[in-house]
Amino acid sequence: MHVQNHKYHHKCMNELKIKILIVVTLFFLILLGVDVFFGDSFRSLFSKKTKVSPDVLMVTKPIHSLIGKVVKIEKDKLTISHESTNTVNAPLTNFTVKVPKNFLVSVTFHPIPYHFSQTDPIQQIPFIKYQDLELGEIVVIQTNDDLRITTGKIPLASQISIVSSSNFILGEILSITDHVLSVKGRAQLMPTDISTTVEQEFTREKLYSVQVDQNTEISYVPSEPSSTLLSSEPPAPPPPKQASFADLKPGMTLYIYTNKNVLKSPSVLALRIEPFGLPATTSVEDTENK
Repeated sequence: MHVQNHKYHHKCMNELKIKILIVVTLFFLILLGVDVFFGDSFRSLFSKKTKVSPDVLMVTKPIHSLIGKVVKIEKDKLTISHESTNTVNAPLTNFTVKVPKNFLVSVTFHPIPYHFSQTDPIQQIPFIKYQDLELGEIVVIQTNDDLRITTGKIPLASQISIVSSSNFILGEILSITDHVLSVKGRAQLMPTDISTTVEQEFTREKLYSVQVDQNTEISYVPSEPSSTLLSSEPPAPPPPKQASFADLKPGMTLYIYTNKNVLKSPSVLALRIEPFGLPATTSVEDTENK
């Protein structure tokens, strides 16, 4: 009797071991199948360093850029204070990227819409060295990493652009002395995700001293009286006109495109001036017709 019980117990243990082996084998086969089909996304679940932004469900597209104010500049790292636009009343959070050696930072300037000067718009984009970047600048950082998910490593910056910059003024002539205009105006920023508060801070009304030389293009597109003829197509815009320094008068509103960041330089050289309200015929054409 004792021998039979021993054999029965031994048989049960063998069956249990076989069942456990089958379950373990199936479990590993399932893991292998999931790994084959889902790859890195599955293995990342077991990585302790992977962190997912709490806003990841609110932002379905990959994020490769952030905008913020420069708060810390190191030899190979840049930190900005970034305000999340994905949540309501989100606090400012610091965000750091690595910066490659000999990195150049682009300055966001308006392309100068010349009418008569032949200038390549690409050559108008200025750059500064990374080490010349200043605290308080508003920058856009581009990276190849998806910033919704971090893996513990600092992302590498692929491009940094200063957006708290402008070479473009909308203003009014206060006075004219020799070939220098005294202008009261505001800098015009390129469209970005800068908040209204920040934009107002950088575009307060200022006094500018604007030098005009022989290379400054003064041009405009005259306004034409509206046509009374019915037409299925809008009329073609009139051709641009050239004007001279003598056509500029105090009280005149104008656009001024310069060679400097007007947020930092109150004294600039005008590359192009576009005055408002000039007649269809200017002093340039009057001189040519005589």
